[in-house]
Amino acid sequence: MPPAVKKQVSVIIFDVNCEKEFQEEANKCLMNICSTKWFSGSKDWTKLILLNTAETNVENPKFQKATHLLEATALVEYDPKLILQYIEDVKVGEGDWIVALALAIESLKTIDPKGVLAIQLLLISDFSHAPTDFKRNQITFVLNSLANCFLYVLGPKVKVPTHLSSFDDVQQWSKKVEFVDEETPSLAIVKEIVEGTPYSVVCDLDLGEQLFYNYRNPVPLQNWLVPLTVGTELAIPTKTKRFLRATYPPRIKEEGGERGEWSWHLSNDVNAEVAYDNVVGGVFRHGKFVPLTRDVEDNFKSREARCFKIVAFTEQRNVSEAILCGNGSLYVEGDNSKNFELLLRLLAERKMCAIAKRIYLANCRPTLFALFPNVRDGVFVATSLPYRDSVAGAIVEQDLR
Repeated sequence: MPPAVKKQVSVIIFDVNCEKEFQEEANKCLMNICSTKWFSGSKDWTKLILLNTAETNVENPKFQKATHLLEATALVEYDPKLILQYIEDVKVGEGDWIVALALAIESLKTIDPKGVLAIQLLLISDFSHAPTDFKRNQITFVLNSLANCFLYVLGPKVKVPTHLSSFDDVQQWSKKVEFVDEETPSLAIVKEIVEGTPYSVVCDLDLGEQLFYNYRNPVPLQNWLVPLTVGTELAIPTKTKRFLRATYPPRIKEEGGERGEWSWHLSNDVNAEVAYDNVVGGVFRHGKFVPLTRDVEDNFKSREARCFKIVAFTEQRNVSEAILCGNGSLYVEGDNSKNFELLLRLLAERKMCAIAKRIYLANCRPTLFALFPNVRDGVFVATSLPYRDSVAGAIVEQDLR
């Protein structure tokens, strides 16, 4: 059997009854999470629960009562405008954020653990309409349930160190929470939870959004040990490791947990639906679409073995800075190989980089990487290059000096 699909699992608890200025910023934060990429491009899963709603459609089996919580199960397709409209149109009430956290924790227990990289809870609130009396058994339940879960409480302003550069830095900072404003009963409970659990943070919306994307998976990823080949004669032992994982936002949970049926639409008119029998498959060659039957189209799939080989060299200036700022990067280090050190030094002296083709698993689509020499650290920094068909338009660069 193939390995389980890697995914992030999360529950977002979103307070719809906040002060006006904060509510507007909170809406933007949620839209950023929902709009960074198409949901269909992500394998991740999430559930959206609205806090402080007039309507209630969920039950909490742990504490029996879970009023003023609304699970957004109707959002089955990607459209940030629909999500924003859904949030803005909902009628508000006053609920209990501790009960919402307990409900989220219970729902996470139903997820199939296979392939899960990280479990995340995101609570967005300014706690302006929060209760002042809390039950100790509820707080204890939350504290005992967050041993392997990342909790992000976004909203309260806290004092932040001037330097946060590692996972350990964030952990140390989160163990000494200092609020900028007066500490309310809710904030006191937030502080107790954050300081009492290993992977919890509390901060404002801007920093919290970035931590939600990046503060997870502290264990280094496994080395990829396929040698770097040059031509047919030279194979250099290398270790390839990802140091910046590509980040993808979660998908809103679909009704019933099942995917809907596929539908096909015209590229120049997304409202025009096309019957599957009328869909023509093919490939793009030299900027033109070449229609092919499905049995012939299958012949264009990659049949290559697993490999990591240099196919070309080019000047570093030929690789756009826009590509270097993309998601996900790797570094390649040699295994005490003189050939590796020689290649690294020669490319650095000539201000060139290598273009390498990487096939992670046999018969998978190849990925092209630009390998930039870093003599100081003795490694190549590898950045993936897009296929021509994946670039929406020409990238225009301008010297602003």
